[in-house]
This record gives sequence, structure tokens and C-alpha cells, in this order.
Amino acid sequence: MKLQSPKQELLELLTRKSVFQGSFTLASGAQSDLYIDARLTTLDPRGAHLVGQIGWKLVKETAAQLGKSIDAIGGLTIGA
Repeated sequence: MKLQSPKQELLELLTRKSVFQGSFTLASGAQSDLYIDARLTTLDPRGAHLVGQIGWKLVKETAAQLGKSIDAIGGLTIGA
């Protein structure tokens, strides 16, 4: 069995949990046949882990490109 990359696993999780097709009225009042609610993935334990893993890697890569060193990230909780 071939292991998936974290990005591929997150994409599949997003597609499965957060992408909906149908008829939707958006907050703007516009109509759409596609609705994406990424919160359903980011609040899932595996989804949250993958977002953190991928995000941390991107932060470290960007910091290295800028000649900076980052040891940790902190922030507000959801809805703060």
C-alpha cells in the first residue's frame, strides 16, 4: 500500500468532508451550485493535524528563505 503525502491526504479529506454540490444561497444572497465549508475539515482531528503539519512546514520553509528562525507559533482560538 502506497502512503499518501500529507497534502494529498488533506485534499481528499477536504473533498470528502467539506465540498458540497447542490443549490445553495450564499450569505451575499447569490446562488451557487457549489459550497465549501473547510471548517468541517479543520475541526476534524485528522484534518487539524494535517493543516498544522503542512502549515508548519510552509512556515519553516518561508522563514528559511527569509533567513529567519521560528521555533513556535501561537494565536487566538477559533472565534476569538
